[in-house]
Amino acid sequence: MQTAAIQITRNGKPALPNSPISFNEKLKLSGLELSAETIDTLQVNVGKLCNQACKHCHVDASPKRTEIMSHETVEACLNILRKYKIPTLDITGGAPVNDSRFSLFCY
Repeated sequence: MQTAAIQITRNGKPALPNSPISFNEKLKLSGLELSAETIDTLQVNVGKLCNQACKHCHVDASPKRTEIMSHETVEACLNILRKYKIPTLDITGGAPVNDSRFSLFCY
């Protein structure tokens, strides 16, 4: 399988110019630091299976899509919620209730 790089342009100029340094290096040079004080929400996309095919869907879910989260990933998410005591779980992706394992998140 071949892959190709795509350059996004705006008014003939690169919209996302390549940077010679990484984002973290730029922060450091600017004397800035990003760090989370707390994690309030874990957002989980359980898959792309949905009983509808809405044009506005940000994950392009539909009845034809079959991608769903593996059982191992469900368990990993639950372990993260427990370990870090994250108070809010935001479940998204397709129609989560179409996945029979959805109830695992409802504890």
